[in-house]
Amino acid sequence: MNDSITVEGGKIRGFRVHHDPRPYDIAAAAAREVVGEKFQKLINDGREKAADFLTSLNTEYDQRKDYLRPASSLNWIPIEKGVALSVKDTEGNLPDGSFSVDEHALSQALGRATVSVPPQYARSLIAAGKQDVLADSLNRLYNPESTYLLRTVGEVRGFLSDSYKIINALPSLEVFVRAAMALGCVPLPGTDLKVRKAFSFIIPQLVYIGDSVVLFGVRWGHSDYGAGRLQVEWFVMRAGCTNLAVGDVVHAKMHLGQRLSGDSGIFKPETRAAQEQTLLLEMKDVVEATFTPKAFAERIEMLRVAAETAIEGEQLDNILKGLSLTKKDQDEVRDRFNRPDVTDLPAGNSTWRLSSAISLFANEVREDRPRDAYHFDELAGKVIGIRKTRGSTLTAVE
Repeated sequence: MNDSITVEGGKIRGFRVHHDPRPYDIAAAAAREVVGEKFQKLINDGREKAADFLTSLNTEYDQRKDYLRPASSLNWIPIEKGVALSVKDTEGNLPDGSFSVDEHALSQALGRATVSVPPQYARSLIAAGKQDVLADSLNRLYNPESTYLLRTVGEVRGFLSDSYKIINALPSLEVFVRAAMALGCVPLPGTDLKVRKAFSFIIPQLVYIGDSVVLFGVRWGHSDYGAGRLQVEWFVMRAGCTNLAVGDVVHAKMHLGQRLSGDSGIFKPETRAAQEQTLLLEMKDVVEATFTPKAFAERIEMLRVAAETAIEGEQLDNILKGLSLTKKDQDEVRDRFNRPDVTDLPAGNSTWRLSSAISLFANEVREDRPRDAYHFDELAGKVIGIRKTRGSTLTAVE
């Protein structure tokens, strides 16, 4: 085995882990031939689509408007597809009319009522055409003196408490991007789940582990709407098929702060800049620390162990039952694990293969089920032991 990791001039220059019976040069040449085209396409697509993602995020940032209002100034209105929300200003007027409410924000609102309304019950009312019942219930089930922060982008996307600490995504992402690019990393296409965003970079160097060729990277994830904390986490990707396994969170910040007062719209730019400055300095340090040679050596060893750890007998069923997957999704993953495929999945019956089977399933459903796919990527890391911290959630956060 030949292991080496080199960092020259502040940039990662190359590293290798070789477990192939063929001489390294022959094995490496064969691997490059198989994954080279896909690898280059991945990098090209990332560079092209990254700009679109950042432009979209900038547009959303400019369009967002916050309202800090007592419950007495809110009025729920039945509409054809559910409920809408009108927001009175301090003088009792409705300057912006009414807003449709995103599913995520509605779930938050249901949970913040004095008597929590189960989302399933709310969905059943809407399905039965009883939107008026739901709207009336919401208008009655709030303490009129309680204050809420509403974050809107043409619709209500976040229905938050007045203890929500605003950590806007854009400034933290800008620091993340600068730090990653300074290390020679290249971007992947961003992930936009509407209420949660993610942006990733990979190191453009191939790593050989067993019969797999992999890439390492780092992912920034954040929600401005209470759909999870700001966090930076590392990941590993099989280069030939882009199966992803997300590792441990290396940095995280919760949206917990002092209660807001007044209209959040009056916060001056310098006030928000002061709140975010410490966080941004930490972000730069975290990205740099994520790519140290020591960190790479530890993660490569984790993958080597996963590639050599066999799943025997009933272990597969037991592992799948222990994951937060529906019975149908368990069956889908099991089917992929048991296929004779050795192109999209590592050969054998290792935990590394199971991780890749979960990631492969995630890639196949990503367009129709983007939130589930995001979660499946994290489960793929959990299976091979590289992810122990809790993942992001799409539930309400203070």
